[in-house]
Amino acid sequence: MATTHGFRVYVVQAFKNRIKDQEPEDASCKSSTSETILALLESLHHLESHHLEPRASVEGLPPKPTRTVTVGEPHLIRDDLWHVVVSVGELGSHRRATRPDKKPRDLKKWSAEAEHHVTFLFPKSGKEFLVVAHTIRRRDPVPELFSLLTQSGVQQKKSAKAAEDAARELARTEGISPPNRVPHSRLLFSRRQAVDNSYIDEIIGSAKSATAVFRSTVPSDRGGKRPQVRRSLQIQLRDENEKEIGRSVGKRWFHRAKAGNSSTAAQGVSELAGLLETENLFHIDEVARYNTASVAVMSDSGASTTIAVDTLRDVFTYPVSEGEPSLRFYYDKVAPRVRVVAAEERVDVKAISPVEVEECLDASIPVPS
Repeated sequence: MATTHGFRVYVVQAFKNRIKDQEPEDASCKSSTSETILALLESLHHLESHHLEPRASVEGLPPKPTRTVTVGEPHLIRDDLWHVVVSVGELGSHRRATRPDKKPRDLKKWSAEAEHHVTFLFPKSGKEFLVVAHTIRRRDPVPELFSLLTQSGVQQKKSAKAAEDAARELARTEGISPPNRVPHSRLLFSRRQAVDNSYIDEIIGSAKSATAVFRSTVPSDRGGKRPQVRRSLQIQLRDENEKEIGRSVGKRWFHRAKAGNSSTAAQGVSELAGLLETENLFHIDEVARYNTASVAVMSDSGASTTIAVDTLRDVFTYPVSEGEPSLRFYYDKVAPRVRVVAAEERVDVKAISPVEVEECLDASIPVPS
């Protein structure tokens, strides 16, 4: 169901120095955690563009491109609601740029970046906060942004320790007692994409058609990672009882993922087959013939959604528009969905007012002289 522009909602926790066996920090809008995150965002903004070098490429494969990130100025709509534009791109992903009546400009050593809205929403009290990320063609800047936040925190910790060491050394050379050491920490983040039960209900409830799809795949004889489909079985889910199978199995898969437990492809086949068997639509003996299963949903508008064990990221990419939306239009879509997600995730945040966001950001844009 994803269109060109959409958004995802993430639930985020922050930890000091390490995550394992640690309790998350207070993430309320008045906490030191939110103050630290704001300071990190501001420092990233002042440093302008950042380059994230790829890991070493696998032998025989071409190297991955260098990702680039530019963090805009964070705008505080309220103490608990921030808006920042994060632009991401890749060096060499575009060969040239053109405009009417002009010669093409070579972009071989440049990175064409796309701007994404990122919204931080902090609770009045609690240890989780929400991040809403604008997607363009299913891509959002959250991995790059949180990688930079972590790196920036590490660098600030090193700088603080170096300054402390220098101050202590200076005190010794002047023959005075050096100041006591103070603990320095950095923030680490744990995030997961939010799962919205009501959205699954909307997808299935408004479906023009729903189909259970089983496939048997083998490695492609042409090489590459994409497997070749050898056998495919499609079962139409016609009435409400049959469509309920898609809703039930989808919620099962996605809530398992939400809890941090992955589902195997074989598990997905077995679970969908078991539910279909209760409606006499599938014989359990056929399970061994297939190694992937999904539910394909088509809406009245022709938008398609594939529900499978590994499609949480795409299913919960909420659609906004095909063309680039205005800020007001974007937040008109974001605000009601975030309210539902926050309630399901039990993150107690205030509602977003699209009018308030628009007015605040318009006021922050300098008027041309």
